[in-house]
Amino acid sequence: MDEQHDLGRLEDLLRLLPVFMKRLGEAFHHESDTAHRFTHAQFRVLVLASKRDEWRMSDLAGRMALSPGSLTLMMDRLIEDGLISRGRSDEDRRVVIVRITEMGRAMLAERRAGLNRLAAAYIARLSPPERKELLHAVGTIVRFLEKHVADSTSPY
Repeated sequence: MDEQHDLGRLEDLLRLLPVFMKRLGEAFHHESDTAHRFTHAQFRVLVLASKRDEWRMSDLAGRMALSPGSLTLMMDRLIEDGLISRGRSDEDRRVVIVRITEMGRAMLAERRAGLNRLAAAYIARLSPPERKELLHAVGTIVRFLEKHVADSTSPY
């Protein structure tokens, strides 16, 4: 295969992945507790918040590629539900600090388990060689994206 074809496949991935993620999210919400539904972006906040004991709000917003104002609005529901706590830094009262709560960790673990079950159901539809190929490709894509996100320099 030539590079032009491969780049076309990348375009296909970028087109299809959001649709797949939306459908996966809808299927997951359909079987989830309706009292604690939240968006994919809010799920991402919980995932990131769980990676550290605390985050500066500005750092978390930057990591999610959002403005601090947009993140604040998104987090209000998570705070209201007791999944995230927000406060001021002891060192600098101007700095807003957020933390995932124990309830947030428990909800995240529950959601991850549900998403893993759904993903396993999708993957189970593939033959063993297709599964192996898909999981290898996913690993490659994740490594590429982690590197790209960590290295914010633009190729342009």
